[in-house]
Amino acid sequence: MFALEGLDIAFKFIDPQKALDIITQGDPRFKLGTSGIEVYDFRGTCIANGMYPSIVNTNRLNYQDFFGQYPIKKLIKILTNQPDTWITYHENNAFKSFYAQRLDLPSDPIIVGAPHWPTNKARSCIYMVRRAKEVIERDGFAKAFSQFVADSPDFLHGDVYPRVITENGTIITNGQFQKNTIWSPLQSQAQAHDVGQHDVKKLVAKANEGGGWVEYKHLNAPFSAYVVPVRLKETDKKLIIFSGFYTQ
Repeated sequence: MFALEGLDIAFKFIDPQKALDIITQGDPRFKLGTSGIEVYDFRGTCIANGMYPSIVNTNRLNYQDFFGQYPIKKLIKILTNQPDTWITYHENNAFKSFYAQRLDLPSDPIIVGAPHWPTNKARSCIYMVRRAKEVIERDGFAKAFSQFVADSPDFLHGDVYPRVITENGTIITNGQFQKNTIWSPLQSQAQAHDVGQHDVKKLVAKANEGGGWVEYKHLNAPFSAYVVPVRLKETDKKLIIFSGFYTQ
């Protein structure tokens, strides 16, 4: 399990506080696709998060999922009496599994874990991309855009969501969690994540063939993307829609 590998590096061989900082800074040793190390104290405060650094130093004890579960409270209750556990809760319109361990440090115990969404991701990608194309062609891009960056169940299923780029690789939409990347080149985002210009060209080439699957590496892990082209009814400009998932 990815969290176990991170544990050995983070807390047994380097200073714990330094490890927390490195995790939150997005060190690739603690991230694999959309699975990143999360660390909580036993009061429910997030003290490190490799995927969502904005929640660090916030108390998540009263965080509640769609079905009324309190996942952080549940982790604390279970890990008070045993060394590790799996829990499942609902987030981003999908059920999320989370593996966590209690780590007894000299100061206080902490909770270290990592998530994944065990859904049929290939099917979700195909559905979202085709649905996104349908909405763009029917309603125009402006209305479609507002749905793509919201938490609509049509366009967000766990860590799967549609992305839209131009033929030159400029990002038009990139889900509700990466709005800061809009209008930036996919290549500039990609360079930090092992995706080269060749991979951007593969997405464009596959769209020009009518669509299909493309394989490349992203965020330190193999990534599979389903791609289709779409034309804007307002301008007849061609855009590329894709959605993908990490295969490991």
